[in-house]
Amino acid sequence: SLFFDYGTYYSSQLLDPNGEPVPFKQQYFQDNRTSEYGLRINIPIFDQYRTIYRKTQAKMTLANTKLTENNLKLTLYREVQNSYMNFTASKNEYFATQSQYEAAVEANKIQQERYEVGVGDLVELSQATQRFVEAAASRAQSQYTLLFQKAILDYYTGVLSSDNLH
Repeated sequence: SLFFDYGTYYSSQLLDPNGEPVPFKQQYFQDNRTSEYGLRINIPIFDQYRTIYRKTQAKMTLANTKLTENNLKLTLYREVQNSYMNFTASKNEYFATQSQYEAAVEANKIQQERYEVGVGDLVELSQATQRFVEAAASRAQSQYTLLFQKAILDYYTGVLSSDNLH
Protein backbone atom coordinates (compact mmCIF):
# COMPACT_ATOMS: atom_id res chain seq x y z
CA SER A 1 0.00 0.00 0.00
CA LEU A 2 1.12 3.53 -0.71
CA PHE A 3 0.56 6.36 1.73
CA PHE A 4 1.08 10.11 1.92
CA ASP A 5 0.49 12.52 4.78
CA TYR A 6 0.96 16.31 4.71
CA GLY A 7 0.21 18.69 7.58
CA THR A 8 1.34 21.17 10.17
CA TYR A 9 1.37 21.36 13.91
CA TYR A 10 1.53 23.99 16.61
CA SER A 11 4.83 24.39 18.36
CA SER A 12 5.57 26.45 21.43
CA GLN A 13 9.23 26.41 20.37
CA LEU A 14 8.68 28.58 17.25
CA LEU A 15 10.21 32.01 17.93
CA ASP A 16 9.72 35.33 16.12
CA PRO A 17 12.74 37.54 15.11
CA ASN A 18 12.71 39.14 18.59
CA GLY A 19 13.13 35.69 20.26
CA GLU A 20 9.58 35.61 21.59
CA PRO A 21 7.38 32.53 21.15
CA VAL A 22 4.88 32.85 18.30
CA PRO A 23 1.27 32.47 19.60
CA PHE A 24 -1.00 29.80 18.15
CA LYS A 25 -3.16 32.30 16.19
CA GLN A 26 -0.13 33.61 14.32
CA GLN A 27 1.30 30.30 13.25
CA TYR A 28 0.47 29.51 9.62
CA PHE A 29 0.17 26.36 7.58
CA GLN A 30 3.64 26.71 6.15
CA ASP A 31 5.17 26.93 9.64
CA ASN A 32 6.24 23.58 11.07
CA ARG A 33 5.12 21.61 8.05
CA THR A 34 5.30 17.84 8.11
CA SER A 35 5.01 15.39 5.31
CA GLU A 36 5.34 11.68 5.15
CA TYR A 37 5.05 9.30 2.25
CA GLY A 38 6.02 5.76 1.62
CA LEU A 39 5.26 2.26 0.53
CA ARG A 40 4.08 -0.37 2.99
CA ILE A 41 4.39 -4.03 2.07
CA ASN A 42 2.69 -6.72 4.11
CA ILE A 43 3.69 -10.32 3.41
CA PRO A 44 1.79 -12.68 5.71
CA ILE A 45 4.53 -15.28 6.10
CA PHE A 46 4.68 -15.04 9.87
CA ASP A 47 1.20 -14.81 11.41
CA GLN A 48 2.19 -15.35 15.04
CA TYR A 49 1.28 -19.07 14.89
CA ARG A 50 -2.43 -18.32 14.35
CA THR A 51 -2.70 -20.87 11.52
CA ILE A 52 -1.04 -23.59 13.58
CA TYR A 53 -3.25 -22.73 16.55
CA ARG A 54 -6.43 -22.89 14.44
CA LYS A 55 -5.33 -26.15 12.85
CA THR A 56 -4.60 -27.68 16.27
CA GLN A 57 -7.89 -26.38 17.60
CA ALA A 58 -9.78 -27.93 14.65
CA LYS A 59 -8.04 -31.27 15.23
CA MET A 60 -9.00 -31.20 18.91
CA THR A 61 -12.59 -30.33 18.04
CA LEU A 62 -12.71 -33.24 15.59
CA ALA A 63 -11.24 -35.61 18.18
CA ASN A 64 -13.75 -34.44 20.81
CA THR A 65 -16.61 -34.90 18.35
CA LYS A 66 -15.46 -38.44 17.57
CA LEU A 67 -15.19 -39.23 21.29
CA THR A 68 -18.69 -37.87 21.86
CA GLU A 69 -20.02 -39.96 18.97
CA ASN A 70 -18.36 -43.12 20.34
CA ASN A 71 -19.69 -42.36 23.80
CA LEU A 72 -23.22 -42.00 22.44
CA LYS A 73 -22.87 -45.26 20.49
CA LEU A 74 -21.67 -47.10 23.61
CA THR A 75 -24.45 -45.60 25.69
CA LEU A 76 -27.06 -46.62 23.13
CA TYR A 77 -25.57 -50.12 22.88
CA ARG A 78 -25.64 -50.45 26.67
CA GLU A 79 -29.26 -49.24 26.84
CA VAL A 80 -30.36 -51.69 24.14
CA GLN A 81 -28.44 -54.52 25.79
CA ASN A 82 -29.91 -53.71 29.23
CA SER A 83 -33.44 -53.50 27.86
CA TYR A 84 -32.97 -56.84 26.05
CA MET A 85 -31.66 -58.48 29.24
CA ASN A 86 -34.55 -57.01 31.25
CA PHE A 87 -37.01 -58.28 28.63
CA THR A 88 -35.47 -61.77 28.73
CA ALA A 89 -35.59 -61.80 32.54
CA SER A 90 -39.23 -60.63 32.47
CA LYS A 91 -40.10 -63.35 29.96
CA ASN A 92 -38.48 -66.02 32.17
CA GLU A 93 -40.28 -64.60 35.21
CA TYR A 94 -43.57 -64.71 33.33
CA PHE A 95 -43.08 -68.38 32.41
CA ALA A 96 -42.17 -69.18 36.03
CA THR A 97 -45.25 -67.38 37.40
CA GLN A 98 -47.38 -69.09 34.75
CA SER A 99 -46.14 -72.46 36.02
CA GLN A 100 -46.77 -71.38 39.62
CA TYR A 101 -50.25 -70.25 38.66
CA GLU A 102 -51.06 -73.55 36.95
CA ALA A 103 -49.73 -75.47 39.97
CA ALA A 104 -51.75 -73.29 42.33
CA VAL A 105 -54.90 -73.87 40.26
CA GLU A 106 -54.39 -77.65 40.44
CA ALA A 107 -53.55 -77.54 44.16
CA ASN A 108 -56.60 -75.41 44.88
CA LYS A 109 -58.80 -77.74 42.82
CA ILE A 110 -57.46 -80.79 44.67
CA GLN A 111 -57.96 -79.14 48.08
CA GLN A 112 -61.49 -78.13 47.05
CA GLU A 113 -62.29 -81.75 46.09
CA ARG A 114 -60.72 -83.07 49.30
CA TYR A 115 -62.73 -80.60 51.35
CA GLU A 116 -65.96 -81.55 49.55
CA VAL A 117 -65.46 -85.26 50.23
CA GLY A 118 -64.48 -84.59 53.83
CA VAL A 119 -60.82 -85.64 53.67
CA GLY A 120 -59.36 -82.11 53.89
CA ASP A 121 -60.08 -79.37 56.38
CA LEU A 122 -60.90 -75.67 55.95
CA VAL A 123 -57.38 -74.51 56.91
CA GLU A 124 -55.77 -76.48 54.07
CA LEU A 125 -58.38 -75.18 51.63
CA SER A 126 -57.81 -71.60 52.81
CA GLN A 127 -54.06 -71.96 52.41
CA ALA A 128 -54.45 -73.39 48.90
CA THR A 129 -56.83 -70.58 47.97
CA GLN A 130 -54.36 -68.02 49.35
CA ARG A 131 -51.51 -69.54 47.28
CA PHE A 132 -53.80 -69.47 44.23
CA VAL A 133 -54.60 -65.77 44.74
CA GLU A 134 -50.91 -64.94 45.26
CA ALA A 135 -49.95 -66.90 42.14
CA ALA A 136 -52.65 -65.13 40.09
CA ALA A 137 -51.43 -61.73 41.33
CA SER A 138 -47.80 -62.64 40.57
CA ARG A 139 -48.78 -63.83 37.10
CA ALA A 140 -50.69 -60.60 36.40
CA GLN A 141 -47.78 -58.51 37.67
CA SER A 142 -45.30 -60.45 35.51
CA GLN A 143 -47.56 -60.01 32.46
CA TYR A 144 -47.55 -56.23 32.89
CA THR A 145 -43.81 -56.19 33.56
CA LEU A 146 -43.21 -58.25 30.41
CA LEU A 147 -45.40 -55.91 28.37
CA PHE A 148 -43.59 -52.87 29.76
CA GLN A 149 -40.13 -54.35 29.10
CA LYS A 150 -41.20 -55.23 25.55
CA ALA A 151 -42.28 -51.61 24.99
CA ILE A 152 -38.92 -50.37 26.32
CA LEU A 153 -37.03 -52.78 24.06
CA ASP A 154 -39.11 -51.71 21.07
CA TYR A 155 -38.41 -48.07 21.88
CA TYR A 156 -34.62 -48.53 22.09
CA THR A 157 -34.49 -50.64 18.93
CA GLY A 158 -36.58 -48.12 16.98
CA VAL A 159 -39.61 -50.39 16.47
CA LEU A 160 -41.82 -48.28 18.72
CA SER A 161 -42.37 -44.67 17.72
CA SER A 162 -45.07 -42.10 18.22
CA ASP A 163 -46.45 -43.01 14.78
CA ASN A 164 -47.05 -46.60 15.93
CA LEU A 165 -49.06 -45.49 18.97
CA HIS A 166 -51.94 -43.93 17.04
